[in-house]
Amino acid sequence: MEYLQKTYCISIGRACRITDLHRSMWYYESQRDDGEVIDKLNELSEKYPTRGFDEYYGRIRNEGLKWNRKRVLRVYRLMNLNLRRKRIRRLPAREKGSLSRPQEINNTWSMDFMSDSLVFGRKFRVLKRA
Repeated sequence: MEYLQKTYCISIGRACRITDLHRSMWYYESQRDDGEVIDKLNELSEKYPTRGFDEYYGRIRNEGLKWNRKRVLRVYRLMNLNLRRKRIRRLPAREKGSLSRPQEINNTWSMDFMSDSLVFGRKFRVLKRA
């Protein structure tokens, strides 16, 4: 290309047409390695697992890294970080205790919710005690 351009003083577009090469192929540059972005996103996702892309990108910018938002978002999606992560909810430890025995016969209480609907369709709930 450069030979044609310098020797015959023609434009890049014309040189590409002569050699049957698309102009986009002439200007093509391979993508940069995204290793740094991947490392940073892994670090942030481990440190702040409940945060999302906006939080991560804000922290990246605050650290002074001038990475393009679209590039970071592309890597973020490739890493499948955009999936919702369910947090493990741990119940508090409960002490197992035996049930108390009633002191007399028929001396126990029980409660239950009952629900019903009226003739005109309105529903209601009642806490029943027996």
